[in-house]
Amino acid sequence: MASVAALAEAAGDTVSSEFGQALSDTPRLITSWEVVPAGTNGGVSLVGTLSGVLAAAVVSTVSHLGGLVSLQGARDSLIASAVGMMADSYMGVALEQRKLLDNNWVNFLSTLIAAGVALLLA
Repeated sequence: MASVAALAEAAGDTVSSEFGQALSDTPRLITSWEVVPAGTNGGVSLVGTLSGVLAAAVVSTVSHLGGLVSLQGARDSLIASAVGMMADSYMGVALEQRKLLDNNWVNFLSTLIAAGVALLLA
C-alpha cells in the first residue's frame, strides 16, 4: 500500500503542477494565500489541486482493480497521496524556495510522506 500511495502522490503532484501552471491564472501561495505567478514553489490552485487528486485517484483505482490493494487500501492511498501533495507544496515554500533542498529532494520527501501516511492508515 505504501508503494501505491507513493506512486499516486508522484502522479498527482506532477499532474497538479502541469495543469495548475497551464490552466490557472491565480495560483496562491499555500502558506499565506497570496497570489503568486504560475510555477512559483508552493503555489496552488483549485484546478491544479483537483486534477492532482484525480490523477492520484486513477492510480489508486487501477491498483485496486489490479488486485494490489483493497478498496479501503485504495481510499487510504488516495488520502495519503493528497497529504503528500500538500506536504510537497509546503516544502516548496519552506525548503525549496529558500534553496535548502532542490526539487528532487522535495519530491522524494513528499512521496515518502505519502507512503508513511498510507502505512499509518493501514
